[in-house]
Order: sequence, then C-alpha cells, then structure tokens
Amino acid sequence: MANYTHFQTKIGSCSLHWNEIGLTALVINPEKEDKIRQNRLSASDKRADTIPVYIEKIINQIHQLLHGQQVSFIDAPLDWQHISDFNQKIYRNILLLKCGETTTYGEVAKAIGQPRAAQAVGNALGQNPWPIIVPCHRILGRDGKTGGFSANGGIRTKQILLNLESPAKTENFDLFGGLPLQFR
Repeated sequence: MANYTHFQTKIGSCSLHWNEIGLTALVINPEKEDKIRQNRLSASDKRADTIPVYIEKIINQIHQLLHGQQVSFIDAPLDWQHISDFNQKIYRNILLLKCGETTTYGEVAKAIGQPRAAQAVGNALGQNPWPIIVPCHRILGRDGKTGGFSANGGIRTKQILLNLESPAKTENFDLFGGLPLQFR
C-alpha cells in the first residue's frame, strides 16, 4: 500500500505517492490526470495522516526549484522496483543533469551505451513516474526544440519548467502561457 499527499505549487497542484521503499510517483495537476493513470496510482493509495520527513524535504525542494533555486534530487529515495532496467539507466543518467542544463534524447541514448535508441529514450521519458524529480523536462530534440512532455500541461509545462530553471537558455516564450497557476 502507498500513501499520498497533495500540495500546491507555482505550476498547479501536485501529489506525491510513496511506499515503505520510497517515492512511487509525482503527479502534476492530479485532478486532470487521465483515468487510467489515476486508477493505477490511487487503487490502493491512501491519503497520509502524517508526512515523512523525506517527503516534506522533496516538497520543499520542488518549491525551491520552482522559485529559481538550484536543487538536486539525486538523493531522493525512489522506488525503482517497477522500473525496467533500460528506463532505470535513462532516469539515473538524467538525474545527473543540473538545473538549467539540457541535453538531447540522442545524447542520453549515447550516454547509456545505446546510441541508436533516441526514440526509445523518448518513450521511456514518457513513462517517467517522477517528472521534475527525474528531470525529463531537461531533454530536448536534436534540433534544440522542446520535444514532448507527458506530465499534465504537456509541452507548455515543460517550457515553464525550463524557463524557471534557466530563462536565458530557453526559447522566447510567455513564461506561464496562460496556464491557470496558483502561486504560493
């Protein structure tokens, strides 16, 4: 059984899900999550009465990141048990990216020893259960374009995250692009 908690951020509401091993998911705007993912996450999850210190730390780090501070989630306790070996290689690789640092799907593929697997990297990132924490928003197409983003809000959310981390490096973009944001 897993627990969860909801919290508000600059980019909307989020929920963190965890079990006795570690963090199982981060969901951006869970109220907009598709029914399939929502059922998978919440089938046995229960809202936590108390929040562990490490979950409070992750929430604080997310707030710091969304307010322009340099944050690393490299030490966040993640539950890897349902993540394929291939996806683990990718996620562990991109956990090393620093705030504002970007790379391409192809470069990630090369870094994990599979230089022809750029599309597979993109597919794996689409399954990332920990967006923001495992910073898949920092992965771009080979032409420097944003590429996709599977979390709620899609590419617009990805661009907002990139702008918040490094406004000078990203495309000319309306920072919040009309998203209904809730500021803390």
